[in-house]
Amino acid sequence: MKSTVCIFNVPGYDVDRIEQTVERGLEILGLGIQESKRILLKPNIISQNYPSQCTTTHPGVVEAVVRVLKKRNAAVVIGESSAFYEKGFTEMGFRTSGIQRVADKYDIPTRAFEKHALALFKEPSNRVLPEILLPADIREYDLIVNLPKLKTHMAMYFSGAVKNLFGLVPGGAKYEYHFLNGMGHLCLAHKMCDIVQTVRPGLHIMDAVWGLEGPGPTAMGRPRHTGLIIMAKDPFALDFAAGSIAGYDPAGIPTNAAAIERGLMPSREDIEIKGDFSSLAELPVFDFKKPVISPEQEKNKNTLYKIMAVSPRLVARRCDSCGICARECAVGAIAMSNKPLFNERACLHCYHCFYSCPHHAIKLSGKWYNRVVQVLRRLIRL
Repeated sequence: MKSTVCIFNVPGYDVDRIEQTVERGLEILGLGIQESKRILLKPNIISQNYPSQCTTTHPGVVEAVVRVLKKRNAAVVIGESSAFYEKGFTEMGFRTSGIQRVADKYDIPTRAFEKHALALFKEPSNRVLPEILLPADIREYDLIVNLPKLKTHMAMYFSGAVKNLFGLVPGGAKYEYHFLNGMGHLCLAHKMCDIVQTVRPGLHIMDAVWGLEGPGPTAMGRPRHTGLIIMAKDPFALDFAAGSIAGYDPAGIPTNAAAIERGLMPSREDIEIKGDFSSLAELPVFDFKKPVISPEQEKNKNTLYKIMAVSPRLVARRCDSCGICARECAVGAIAMSNKPLFNERACLHCYHCFYSCPHHAIKLSGKWYNRVVQVLRRLIRL
């Protein structure tokens, strides 16, 4: 069975042109979005960066997609959970990326996943994660539209459609999932494939107008103009084509390699290129500068996590023992005695307890050097 990937020349972020491009893509893909559907847009907001840094999905792409959906009277929600975990970081990322401005313009709610109800989801076909912590209502949407950014990645070589869905995992649980049930690039890639299999988004629209090369996916990378919008219903086929455009051997990208191993990736012969190009061989190759990945990276990443991580702590004087935090904890890491007791081994650091407490009796606390790192990050906008 053929998997179609639409690739269009789009030199800049003119919203009218991108809107027309998305409409063309929907027609080619045969994806008729019916009226009045509930739709989740999942952009990439890795950090509290500005559009010019090219780490986040550009607001012009988000606005164009919103227009297309609003014409069909869709009830749109824009949701994300930022990769760096402190109070309010996701909401700050919505603002700095320009996406909050788009949401306000079209009266669309934005959702920081860690602030809302969470649940564990099971999928029989999962390889590494038998259950995954996700937004509780993730399967209630009629359509999930994934809006990745074309980027290199220091841990996963390449950040595309599959990698972007890791942002559905709330708060610090993303870092926990780097190490849960095994470590290494391919193991993590299988976890990301597990998320795709659990959530099954219906449409992927990649912002490849400006990409990011070098030590991505954060602002340490360097913006690179590529002038493309890429669309597909199949995230694996999209990543195969997008990885080729960035100058990778597609089979060498860990998420692609995991998908090939599991039979999720269509063969090269079964990937059909349409739009402004007609074959994989015809695609432009930009040969992005690749990140340098050391053998010590997993060890270093674990150290970085310990420096960056914050954990929930009880502010006893504010607690009235209502038990909401324990009831809301999707993984059962909080037990009620007279006061809530936190099981640090079971905690996935999703931080939902912090946001759900009506008395502000839970704080997020890290080591003293955590605050220093966060201040430095804000100053240099990494």
